[in-house]
Amino acid sequence: MVHAPPAWLSIWLTGAVETGLGTHMRILLVEDNPADIYLMREEFAALDGEHELEVAGSLAAACSSIAAARPDVVLLDLSLPDSVGLDSFHTLHEQQR
Repeated sequence: MVHAPPAWLSIWLTGAVETGLGTHMRILLVEDNPADIYLMREEFAALDGEHELEVAGSLAAACSSIAAARPDVVLLDLSLPDSVGLDSFHTLHEQQR
């Protein structure tokens, strides 16, 4: 079953664009579920402003992506094939230092 993105996401994304963060946002979506990826792409496509959405399907892919080009925003699924829970967050946080 496909679920709609939460209302807070639309509000946050719209606010980010309106406040200038979204002038050109580089967004890394760390997600392994194709349905959720589809929903997020649709949500971003509906926004005004320029943004670049990159998808990483695993924590390892996210770390590689961050090393290559640091994103402005990371949206992180906490249940990935190669990492679960807050360990995923801590690993990415260390990667960005």
